[in-house]
Amino acid sequence: MIVSYDQLPRPGAVTVHPCGGSSEDEAAPANSAIAVADSDEADATAPSTEAAAATTAAPTTTAAPTTTAKPTTTVPSQQPLHFEGTGPTVFALDGLITRAVTVTLTHDGSRNFAITSFNAAGARDGLVANEIGPFSGTVLIDSFKLDGAPPASFEVQADGAWTIDIAPVASAPQWDGASPLVGAGKQVYFLPTKTKAQRVTMTHDGTRNFSVHAYTTDRFSSGLLANEIGAYNGQKMMAKDVYLVAVNADGNWSITPG
Repeated sequence: MIVSYDQLPRPGAVTVHPCGGSSEDEAAPANSAIAVADSDEADATAPSTEAAAATTAAPTTTAAPTTTAKPTTTVPSQQPLHFEGTGPTVFALDGLITRAVTVTLTHDGSRNFAITSFNAAGARDGLVANEIGPFSGTVLIDSFKLDGAPPASFEVQADGAWTIDIAPVASAPQWDGASPLVGAGKQVYFLPTKTKAQRVTMTHDGTRNFSVHAYTTDRFSSGLLANEIGAYNGQKMMAKDVYLVAVNADGNWSITPG
């Protein structure tokens, strides 16, 4: 049965604050005056005076160039949660998961470690994890985007002590989408700035399934970059505006743009 869970406060959504520029000062209008000569006698005309010099317009002020903010990803907030226990158990989530989240799992047993997600109607959503023996890794829960509802409960199958840490996706390790990304096992990465469409080269040296999903900000759609068994070395186009990258692997892997 479950031992405890905690809810810890976290900051809200990342927002974009575009930089604004200052406007130019308008030039002051130029003024001019003309003096007209007076006549003293009918048969003698005094020479006319010269026109007064026109006022010179004030110089205009040129606004300093502004810096455009780099587009960033806006992420809905989600409270981080912690669950821990020993052996098999079922527990309700009671609406605690409100968004797509990362789930970091540990298990110190020697047999099957599986977590199954169920919806509010009691129907099985799918497997969050299905491992043998000791395990440590991070996965992404996004299945509820299909029916518009988050998971309502978890069923844990384990023979040892386990932990489940649920966190907002923005708290995942960050990747800039431009430099090589190297890791091992199951991992999720958050991309804080929007990316361009580009080619990526992926490698894996494990013996089981290797899959890579790239999620974009367009309604959290997913692109499958790889889905192979065992060792792999190949290339695929990654869409623009990638928001999250979720890697499923049992060995060392790399993702290299360019």
